[in-house]
Amino acid sequence: MKISAVLCVLVTGGLFGTAYAQSIYNDGGSHTLNGTVAGVQVRDNGTGDPTTLTVAPGAHVTNDLAVYDTSVVRYLGGSTVDDGHYGRGFSDTTIFGGSFGSILDFTYQSTGTIVDATVNCTHQCVRALDDAQVDIFGGYYSGANSNGIYVDDAAQVNLYGGTFAERLRSEHNGLLNVYGGSFDEIWSTSGGTVTIFGSSFDVWTSEGLLYDDWTGTLLHGFDGWVQGRLSDGVVRQFAAKVFQANGRIILTDAQVIPNPPTIPVPAAAWLFGSALFVLGWVRRRSR
Repeated sequence: MKISAVLCVLVTGGLFGTAYAQSIYNDGGSHTLNGTVAGVQVRDNGTGDPTTLTVAPGAHVTNDLAVYDTSVVRYLGGSTVDDGHYGRGFSDTTIFGGSFGSILDFTYQSTGTIVDATVNCTHQCVRALDDAQVDIFGGYYSGANSNGIYVDDAAQVNLYGGTFAERLRSEHNGLLNVYGGSFDEIWSTSGGTVTIFGSSFDVWTSEGLLYDDWTGTLLHGFDGWVQGRLSDGVVRQFAAKVFQANGRIILTDAQVIPNPPTIPVPAAAWLFGSALFVLGWVRRRSR
């Protein structure tokens, strides 16, 4: 008989909204997170079999959610994580929606796909380190006092959409590919590379030798403005800075943007059913 290794440590109880100190999913099976918990860990079963956790609409994590090993987390939207999401190891995360109060953090070759999210960050909204790879298709990211996106240690972030209130930054062999999105400032520091895909770029700077027109590269010391049509078809103007000789911002020709993943069928059915329920309720009230 298989014994499920899902551990919940009770902190407070009640008929509704029961809270737990920590929920650990590590049996190599598939689970759904509902209700309110104080923290979540997702791991494999100790022999390499990944555990899958689906975060249902309405779920509430009052601390943070961390996924390790090769395990998988899927946020279907409508959930809340008061702190942040942390992807570790070779884990895989897909966020179709949800609210996060701190950070979306990916490291140690983890992967992440962000279709939509609202992140009210305290220091960095999306951070990728140590060969992690993150694709961002949408969302709203604000409240950071330093970086909306931070890429470091040979990690890669591909930005296709989303609105960022703070700067985008790549350093220490990090790679940031920008195909679209809304932002005001981009930095390349200490060996980071930023590649901006689009066309018809215009460059303004007070220094005359900091832009290589032949290769389309902003060089060390560049501190100015760029305007161009990004691959998403939108013309944007933003500030750009390059620090240290091995940092660079490359302006290149337009590229095709891949389609973001679609919301899973069960979640789509839930959202459609909720809409029908609300519509029926409104009709009954109007009679």
